[in-house]
Amino acid sequence: MIAIVLAGGKGTRLGEATAQRPKPMVEINSKPLLEYTLSWLKQQGVERAILTLNYLPDSIVQHFGQGGGNFPVLEYLLESSPLGTAGCLSGKGNSFNEPVWIVYGDVFMDLDLHRIWDFHSLNKANMTLVVHPNDHPHDSDLLEVDSQNRVLQFNPKPRAGNPWLPNLVNAGLYLMNPELFDAIPNTPCDFGRDLIPNWVENYAIYAYSTPEYMKDMGTPDRLKKVENDVLRGFTKARNLAGRQSAIFLDRDGVINDDTHFISKAEDFRLFPFAPKAIAAINRSGFLSVVVTNQSVLARNMTTEAGLKHIHNRMETELGEQGAFLDAIYYCPHHPDKGFPEENPELKIDCDCRKPKPGMLIQAAQRFNIDLTSSFMVGDNERDILAGKSAGCTTVGVATGKGMKTGSTQPDLFFPTLLEAVDFILNPPFLPSINALANMIVSKFNGQLTWIRIGGNTGSGKSSLASLLKRELGLLQQPCHIVRLDNWILPSSARRNQPHDWKTAFQLPVLTQDLNLLNLGNAVQAPGYARHPDHHIQAITYGPFTSAVILVEGIPALADELDFLPWDLSLFIEQSEDERKQHVQQLNAWKGLNEVDTNRLYDERNASEYKQINALKSKADICIKRS
Repeated sequence: MIAIVLAGGKGTRLGEATAQRPKPMVEINSKPLLEYTLSWLKQQGVERAILTLNYLPDSIVQHFGQGGGNFPVLEYLLESSPLGTAGCLSGKGNSFNEPVWIVYGDVFMDLDLHRIWDFHSLNKANMTLVVHPNDHPHDSDLLEVDSQNRVLQFNPKPRAGNPWLPNLVNAGLYLMNPELFDAIPNTPCDFGRDLIPNWVENYAIYAYSTPEYMKDMGTPDRLKKVENDVLRGFTKARNLAGRQSAIFLDRDGVINDDTHFISKAEDFRLFPFAPKAIAAINRSGFLSVVVTNQSVLARNMTTEAGLKHIHNRMETELGEQGAFLDAIYYCPHHPDKGFPEENPELKIDCDCRKPKPGMLIQAAQRFNIDLTSSFMVGDNERDILAGKSAGCTTVGVATGKGMKTGSTQPDLFFPTLLEAVDFILNPPFLPSINALANMIVSKFNGQLTWIRIGGNTGSGKSSLASLLKRELGLLQQPCHIVRLDNWILPSSARRNQPHDWKTAFQLPVLTQDLNLLNLGNAVQAPGYARHPDHHIQAITYGPFTSAVILVEGIPALADELDFLPWDLSLFIEQSEDERKQHVQQLNAWKGLNEVDTNRLYDERNASEYKQINALKSKADICIKRS
């Protein structure tokens, strides 16, 4: 492979940093940007690189010489006067017999070039533009593409007004066939400003969208961010040659208000907390991927162009607040037929409509995502079932449909996307999830290893168990969760009875079932409805062999359960303020008013909460919520 690196830029916005050196020689953690670029190109299989030079060219030539070693073999093309990003390449097509990489030398990059080469070849493209979402689309060149990723429109900056456009940013990396060099005029010109906007009409120009690391470090703030990202390993971790993790997001009810079949961009209303939550994902090691059922297409309530307009508004408004989505997947289908206004072509039983996991699997294939290390966030049972089918840790939120119907429970549950993301990225447990998981692995005896997790209502027992199971899975340790809430008596059997946590649980049945599990049998727990609108469904556990069994629930450390051969007992401590806040949120979700919520809290605080808190003396480790 051959690359042309555009290294003639001055970088005036960097001030003193470029007073005595060209922009590509600005140092990132004491090493010039151009060294990173050339090393990366060599690692990707580029054997020959041509550097175009203009501003202070000698500093580059003297530093790199003829290249070789960790760099490609180097050649230099000197501009006597600035010719833009493209002018000096006019008529160079005869020099090449294969596609050539055009690399902007002032952008820090770490991508898998082989994937882009395959995309270019598959589409028989004349030119492939590498694009990505970023957190400042308003001052970036933005592209519009069709469903096959062919470029329809190139929207260079600056743009008048504030149009709703997709967050597809021209990132400064192209794969170009030799014939296009002859379409470059022998005058000063730029790829983005002058050539590509016109070429899209006459040539097969395609866009390859990727979440991999590409950042222009043209301002002091951006330069500092790149330096930090390099130090924390973020730049290399984003390369799609390595496995990725994602936070999959349902759209309506999670990111925006679910106003029932949104068919016009004007009706789209972003939740005020969504940009902050998604921006936090962007800063983390996770990809942010939307997977949404959009039967408005099958119902003929809008068109593909109309749905794209809705998503353009979403991406524009997120971008205005420094957030972006790495990809959006939607299912246009609906299985129910026979309505006169429907689009019959889309009325099919497909593989992509949730609760099926098709969209998550598509994303996993495209971005090399490890689904077992990923999360699925949704507001209804379909989202949770899709996440479970894909192997993700599932997260419910109380917004939108609020997980108020169905019987499938998510692994985690939070009031909004913001709290969910904060918990995923910063689990509030000490010792950490990783430390606890490693401790549990060290106790694994090759048989059944029993771990119990106790604590008061709302302390995070269920959440801790779910995160431990995920972490143990990443460590290749088989693990199962037994949730003791599935042995709570139905609300009808507890109604009008004085509350007592021991009689609320079917303890005789519970102890019998746990004993059967320990003996290698399967059992069927009665099941429990967390919300008044849920229906109770029995849960089958076991038979278990050679695995870690995490038993979580209020009675986990009760004397009645001491008969099991516990290998580790954990108790989660929480402050009264945290407990009260959680109880209030939970009861509000169930539909209770503030008066009834406070009455229930006061009743249980006087008895149950203190009794459960006393059980922490039996724990091997008391876990603090930080």
